[in-house]
Amino acid sequence: MAKNDMLSLLEQEHKEVSSLLKEILAHPRKPDLEKIQQVKSSLELHTKIEEKLLYPKAEKEKQASELISDAYKEHQEVKDLLKELKDDAEPDELIKYCEQIQIGVEHHVKEEEGELFPLLRKLWDKETLQDLGEKMQEMKEKELARH
Repeated sequence: MAKNDMLSLLEQEHKEVSSLLKEILAHPRKPDLEKIQQVKSSLELHTKIEEKLLYPKAEKEKQASELISDAYKEHQEVKDLLKELKDDAEPDELIKYCEQIQIGVEHHVKEEEGELFPLLRKLWDKETLQDLGEKMQEMKEKELARH
């Protein structure tokens, strides 16, 4: 599969966020606020992209509808945790929320990469995935330009 199809791009983002979370959790006494902010903004944009581009299209596929329903719930759980990542929070609190986010992200990634993405790769042709990848990159560029 081409590297700029949507699912490959999302898988790359999963790896980047997981790596950042591991780096943050490796130093629990002094959480890196810059990396925490990176995780927060990355996950906010990632969930927005999935919810605007991927999930509405995938929901139309009968075999994927239950997985998508679960994914929306998982996104909401992570969004709720992200609200707790405040710069003025105590280090213990930040680490606690980062640990919970890591658990949620790992579960979500396992479901997406283990079940949803393989299903969509069977159901959708290469052009569809490429087109979604282009739309994803455009959306990401627009969002990043705003900040």
